[in-house]
Amino acid sequence: MISLFSSWARGIVIAVVVSTIIEMILPNGSSKKYVKSVIGIYILFVIISPVAKKITGKVDVNEILSNYEKKAEIAEENFERKNENNSNRTIKDIYISNLKEDIKEKLSGKGYEIDNLVVKIKNDDSYEIEKVTLYMSNSSKKDEKIVVNMVTVGQKVNNYKLNESEQNEVKEYISQNYGVSKENIEIT
Repeated sequence: MISLFSSWARGIVIAVVVSTIIEMILPNGSSKKYVKSVIGIYILFVIISPVAKKITGKVDVNEILSNYEKKAEIAEENFERKNENNSNRTIKDIYISNLKEDIKEKLSGKGYEIDNLVVKIKNDDSYEIEKVTLYMSNSSKKDEKIVVNMVTVGQKVNNYKLNESEQNEVKEYISQNYGVSKENIEIT
């Protein structure tokens, strides 16, 4: 116990002597007050290090500080990664949303109505379209037959199907305009 107090007192004396020498060497100026602040913090750490050692069980204040620095760096990296992922997701979502609206608008101009549209992106960096799934409600083209597949009692549900030539026309149009292979275009 006595050795603990003597080493603690010796550390305080050395810290005060070193800080006094540093203060005498420093030229007068605006940086001197900052150096004095750092020296004061150093002396404070030397004084409280035995208390911190007893409380935390750590051997060194520097070790405690380095652990906190590591935790702060990890937290900062996680925060940056989350923000980057959120911004990438937002850009991707906006791209997909605009792409869907564009496809719906262009096919609507050709006389096709789309209930729903699912677009899968293959690569997040290049936004390459992997697959397009169209849920067509009907074909409003003139001079075409509309086939009713299902009617329920009490509620009328019309499920219109495109014929094979119409499906091929839609697939060809999407393939040419959006660079998606026909095999990756599904029409239901």
